Amino acid sequence: MVTNRIKWISILQGWAILWVVIGHAPLLSADTAQPLYAEILCKIAYSFHMPLFVFVSGYLFRMTRIERPIPYGRMIADKLRRLGIPFVVFTIIAMAVKSVFSENMARAATFSVGEFANAVIFPADGPLSELWFVATLLWYFALRPLWEILDSKPVATIIVLAILFYMPEFTEKNLLCYQQVIHYAIFFYLGTIARGKKIFGTPSLRYIAAICTVAIAYPIFVGGGISAALDIIIPVLGIYISILMAKVADKYIPHILSSFRDYSYQIYLMAIFVQIAIKILYRHGFIPYYWLGFALCILLGVYLPVTVSIVVEKTNWKYLKLCIGLK
Repeated sequence: MVTNRIKWISILQGWAILWVVIGHAPLLSADTAQPLYAEILCKIAYSFHMPLFVFVSGYLFRMTRIERPIPYGRMIADKLRRLGIPFVVFTIIAMAVKSVFSENMARAATFSVGEFANAVIFPADGPLSELWFVATLLWYFALRPLWEILDSKPVATIIVLAILFYMPEFTEKNLLCYQQVIHYAIFFYLGTIARGKKIFGTPSLRYIAAICTVAIAYPIFVGGGISAALDIIIPVLGIYISILMAKVADKYIPHILSSFRDYSYQIYLMAIFVQIAIKILYRHGFIPYYWLGFALCILLGVYLPVTVSIVVEKTNWKYLKLCIGLK
């Protein structure tokens, strides 16, 4: 559980994970029409939720792993425990669940060594594809020396990373999540400089101007038009607005989202399994209304992982805490 954290960042983290859960809440497959409210909420979520989550990770990374003199080797070992162990545990759980309930899965899986090896090599194509985020964070943390070097040239770095945001896939196979590592690097770096440059947690206007310049100029020469420009402008705008909202909330309602915001990582790891169970119940008629299943996917997707985390904390069993990413 987080104990020493800037409140507005904690609020922002809770806000980000809430939209992650909402984005995974639709009860039907992606190619099936959903009720209008579910489609609207899902589109809002996918317009900015993972860039925001990555941004917060970059901010916290600088605050806890760059500003504080922690040896590189010790940092890597700590991150491998915090991220690597849950990656293995939840990959195995996903293999088991998806092999048992394969007929109810959009992406079935087998419980085998080959499936596990594929999940390690290609995390985004594994039985729990959401673990791409964990693998990507491991890369960003391992690149700490690079972030420290790039800190002296923020505008130039932002321009380069914004260009990389548009880079096409080099290979058909997404080896070690390299596609996500390249695509989301701009948001992680924005998080690090938002903390490092002491600009009240928000990218300054010159950083936003650099991103918008690339967003407008790059598609002109490469293609994609206004939609390509909006692909990066909308997430940056979503991050900026979310920061402003978090700061206002910190001032007037500082305890907002406090019932779950300190367990965002655990929610990310466990919510999908809760939602899978609810979707199976809905498809088999045990949940009679779409709106009810959708609401349960959000509420239970948030609060069941929180409940499990609190119970595990109370047991204070070291190895069980490691399995779900608790310190």
